[in-house]
Amino acid sequence: MDAGDVEDAEEERRVELMVLTDLYRTTEGTYWRRQNGWLDARNHCAWEGVTCVSPEAEFGVLSLALPDNGLSGVLPQTLARLHRLRHLDLSGNRLRGTVSGAFGSMSRLQVLILRSNALYGKIPGELGAASSLEQLDLSENHFAGRLPSDLSRLRELRMLNVSSNGLTGELPTGVCGLQNLEVLSVAKNRLSGDLLGPAAALGFAGRRSTLRLFDASENDFSGAPPAVPPDAPELLIWDVSKNSMRGSLPKSTPPESLRIFAASDNRLTGAVPAEMFAPKLQLRRLDLSGNALNGTLPDTLMSLTQVRHINISGNGDICGEIPHEGVVDIRVMRALMEFDASSNALTGPLPPALVGLPNLRVLDLSNNELNGTLSGENWADATRLERLNLRGNRLRGSIPPELGMLRGLTHLDLSGNELDGPVPVALVTASTLEHMDISGNSLDWSTVGRQGPRRGASDGEL
Repeated sequence: MDAGDVEDAEEERRVELMVLTDLYRTTEGTYWRRQNGWLDARNHCAWEGVTCVSPEAEFGVLSLALPDNGLSGVLPQTLARLHRLRHLDLSGNRLRGTVSGAFGSMSRLQVLILRSNALYGKIPGELGAASSLEQLDLSENHFAGRLPSDLSRLRELRMLNVSSNGLTGELPTGVCGLQNLEVLSVAKNRLSGDLLGPAAALGFAGRRSTLRLFDASENDFSGAPPAVPPDAPELLIWDVSKNSMRGSLPKSTPPESLRIFAASDNRLTGAVPAEMFAPKLQLRRLDLSGNALNGTLPDTLMSLTQVRHINISGNGDICGEIPHEGVVDIRVMRALMEFDASSNALTGPLPPALVGLPNLRVLDLSNNELNGTLSGENWADATRLERLNLRGNRLRGSIPPELGMLRGLTHLDLSGNELDGPVPVALVTASTLEHMDISGNSLDWSTVGRQGPRRGASDGEL
């Protein structure tokens, strides 16, 4: 190493020491949870959370990671002078102030995580010049203004999370079109506009997409609901719930990899398309609740083999019978844990195969127009059932004694039906029931004698 190199190395070491010392003093380092070695000027590469080019090095900071460490104060702009830095994680602290555009000059920075602080102001468009950036997480802060379109220059970006801020304006199509993007979360902001363009960009115009998660929930997006990109073979989560979208769900088939599809609490209309549920779809959770969907449920929905949670409640006009005959075999839905279709206009009987699913824990079909009887159902097979709500239907006949023998059942509501016959003693004395309401029927209580209503259930509730 010649004299010039030695001088450059010493200058780099001096700058790094100055920057890190400034961070410590600006963010009340004496109160940090972990501060081993800090302010020992002999070797800042040995300080807690600091990683340099090699274990023996005395300069060349590559990583600075101090998550959940009690940092408090203004985020120092001088951090941008750590020119070798590749990884910066200051998440879960109490940092405030703005993010300087100087961070865009950090050409080697690959990971920038400032999640869960109290940062505010606008997200600087200059970050688009940090050409090596792969992960950018600014979630759970107080950023406002628009998401800068300059971020579309980040060709290496794989993860962008700006959720839980106060961002406004439209979602830039260019950002959605980044070809290496795997995770895009803009949830819990005040973003608006149409999602069709940005969502189409996620599909890369027919090119194979690397997208794994798209979360645009809890914003004010309007217009028609976008189709899930079919050419995204690794897509797991698609969440556009709690927006102001109108129109019908697209008649398109999502990639088989999709695990979660959520479009609840919008203003969607029309029927649930059969095309949404291909035979090999690996869907685990479906949430279409709180819309204005109508029509009958497609047979393909009740043929999903891996689905665990289905919520189509609160639509009002989903009608017809729950598919259970013909080409439909509900018994293949062995993974189903929760089925909520309450507050609709479903008719017909309660399918016996649905009740008998081995992993079913919650069944809520309240406030529909179901008819038929409860007897003869596969209640003895409902060994894991915890909550059963059939309130506000037109069910008739007697209450099956088997319901009182379900050891896992904690909540039972059969109120507001046309049930008659004796109240099963096993139901009244069931020790696991925390809530039971069988009021609004024509039941005979004489068979329970002095047993009386169990604790937590009065005659008015019953």
